[in-house]
Amino acid sequence: MKKAVFVALIIFFVVVITILVSGALNNKQSLSSPSQNINNTPAKQKVESSQKNTENTKTFLANEVSKHSNASDCWLIVGGKVYDVTKYLNADLHPAGSDAITPYCGQDVTQTFESTHSQKAWNILNNYYLGDLSSK
Repeated sequence: MKKAVFVALIIFFVVVITILVSGALNNKQSLSSPSQNINNTPAKQKVESSQKNTENTKTFLANEVSKHSNASDCWLIVGGKVYDVTKYLNADLHPAGSDAITPYCGQDVTQTFESTHSQKAWNILNNYYLGDLSSK
């Protein structure tokens, strides 16, 4: 009887651990898996529509953005918009790690971002919006 209970407990724990691990892996894959080109996805449209130009929208020159080019002060340009991702970077929230972002600090990463990130990433990016890139 004791042996049967012990075996049942072992099986139970193995099943629970398997479920937890597979759930964590699936979640990580959904955050980091490249999607198709999402130039017209609802998530990108949502980012753009929530950041329409208004009188209060700040604008930044590309050379100003380029000054924010390290892990302790990291700005990115995506689609003509400027984002301060320093807090995101320092919290090490990126599925591929902060090293995946740091080399791009202070640069326009539009092509890379649009071609490799999910709709969820667009929604996350929206939280770090500073203003628009100046065309001057």
